[in-house]
Amino acid sequence: MDQQPKLIGLSFSLCMNDLLSGKVQIKQVKKLITGTSCTSEKDFIEAIHDYKRLGYWRNYTVEEAIEVYHQIKHLIWQPRLEGKGYPQCSEKWIEDEKNIKWLGVNNEQ
Repeated sequence: MDQQPKLIGLSFSLCMNDLLSGKVQIKQVKKLITGTSCTSEKDFIEAIHDYKRLGYWRNYTVEEAIEVYHQIKHLIWQPRLEGKGYPQCSEKWIEDEKNIKWLGVNNEQ
């Protein structure tokens, strides 16, 4: 039985890099709380292209990133779409949501 703690990611770009590299396995992820505000899958695909163009995930193809996105999209929460803040990324991965430092407006959960 796998006893690894479930992780909560706080950055779409940085956590995706860990998932693409295998540093973190998808089965370890409880939730990915992002500062993104994508309203559709098309928006996320465009964001993936933008991150790749900006040099994120330079060792991986857009297709690989999209494949990982499809495996984790049900775990993504974008609080900015609900008028809430976004997580400060002093750490990419945490185990307890109580440790999140929130930035932005109306950051009550």
